[in-house]
Amino acid sequence: MRKGRTWAVASLCMMVLLASPLLAQEKAGKGKVKAEKVSLVEGREGTIAELNVEKKSLVISVETGKATVNVTPETKLMKGGESVSLDKFKVGDAVVFGFKPRSRTELSFLADKLSYIAFIRRKVVEGEVVSFDREKGELKLKSDGQELTIGLTKVTRYFLGGEQLKAAQVELKPGSKVYVGYSTTGMAYAVFDKASWEAYAKYEMQMIEAKKKRVKPKEGAKPKQETKPEGK
Repeated sequence: MRKGRTWAVASLCMMVLLASPLLAQEKAGKGKVKAEKVSLVEGREGTIAELNVEKKSLVISVETGKATVNVTPETKLMKGGESVSLDKFKVGDAVVFGFKPRSRTELSFLADKLSYIAFIRRKVVEGEVVSFDREKGELKLKSDGQELTIGLTKVTRYFLGGEQLKAAQVELKPGSKVYVGYSTTGMAYAVFDKASWEAYAKYEMQMIEAKKKRVKPKEGAKPKQETKPEGK
């Protein structure tokens, strides 16, 4: 009788051990979406001074002088919210650009400022909505043949139909195409459609400018003193 009880207890323990990984996986799949940190892509502003489409080279005027740069097949070129070829740019265009890693001549990207802010500055994915659960804070997208689960937060911005909407107003139907810009924490910073990319970019530009104004002066920096006219 004792042997029978011992065998039953051992069998029960074995079943618990075998089931534990499955229970852990099921539990991990629920709740908040896990996210990885995402870095912002910094760009440099300038104006195209010279452009040679055939040689795929250009000279960009910047605050410190001029930079001679080259475009490669991997360079991301954007203008007006669209991917374009180099011949769509012209001398005098204001642009934002960035270099490839370990290079000071080959461009990683070249774009007008609004396109840079909307599609390059943050990690952006494009896809079709599979499901949208506002309460659960979860957006599922089908992108490049894969299904992505993206976390939504209380501060996620929505730009649809050419305007900014409050979260309570948003309805994302399955099959609708959207872009998602990631925050640095890997969650959705903004969700926008093609008709609203410019509205989103202008909003983001305002946020960037407002943040610059709030930046505190460096420690030890003395405030500028007003120069009084002579004799007063």
